[in-house]
Amino acid sequence: MAGMQILGTHHVTALCGDAQRNVDFYTKTLGLRLVKLTVNPEEPGAYHFFYGDAVGSPGSLMSFICKPRGPLGARGVGMFSSVAFAVPIGSLAFWRDRLESFSPDRHRNPHGEDCITFDDPDGLRLHLVERLRSNPDVWTNGGVATSAAIIGIDGLILSSRTHASKQFIPQTLGLTTRLESLMQSGNMLSRFDVGDGFFDVMPTEHRSLAGRGTIHHASLRVADNAALQSWWKELTDRGTPVSEVRDRIYFKEIYFREPGGALISLATDKPGFTCDEKRSELGTHLCIPEALMARQNEFERLLPPIKLPAGIA
Repeated sequence: MAGMQILGTHHVTALCGDAQRNVDFYTKTLGLRLVKLTVNPEEPGAYHFFYGDAVGSPGSLMSFICKPRGPLGARGVGMFSSVAFAVPIGSLAFWRDRLESFSPDRHRNPHGEDCITFDDPDGLRLHLVERLRSNPDVWTNGGVATSAAIIGIDGLILSSRTHASKQFIPQTLGLTTRLESLMQSGNMLSRFDVGDGFFDVMPTEHRSLAGRGTIHHASLRVADNAALQSWWKELTDRGTPVSEVRDRIYFKEIYFREPGGALISLATDKPGFTCDEKRSELGTHLCIPEALMARQNEFERLLPPIKLPAGIA
């Protein structure tokens, strides 16, 4: 699998309800940058937001497809149940105070790490974990100082009831086992390294329901188009059904499901989010994919108006 190394987490895509509430929470409360305002290629009448650091670096990206009339989802078997963000050492006290209205629970997670757990306005479960990491492109114009600003995605938590999920991660994706000795609900909780972050497989029997407040898929980074094609062949040869390569403008992507049913994608780092906007203009206007440009007036008429945060270089 030379040249096919998983480099880390690329992005996480979740479903939300009210667009304005989502923008306000992730930019004003969490202090992330809205790096791209676009539409969902599979459902062009719905907003698709990308939040991240100053340039939308892979590994910093949290994205949302807005479904205001969709059902409320439920975390459970066969989906990514939550996502962890890395924050600077010593910043959890700041975040506990800032998130007071969201009932943050400061505790030690199953791996013994001090963290804050809370839900976003749609019920999506989030964690903040202190890490000795840096990001030169950290976004500090969202009302959060550098000493506390979110560095990027730290980890993914996959809920599964099958042992095959824990086998698939190292055997097929090649991720290294970090921990295999923790008990959760009488079962082994596994942790794997993914770049400088982690990928947990957590046992659960809770039934899941896709909808607002749940994660649609989690994406892992690969170097380039050649690596993506190699992964497509590798997964196909192993008998894993995989989608065709999809051009998302800012990256290329393939999708597949792990044995427990959770949707995973692999995505390339380039061309990135400045391919159709200047860095100073990221997230300041609606970007319509070229293939849908003929319908731009329709989108602008149907999409609900939202007040955007200022885009500052």
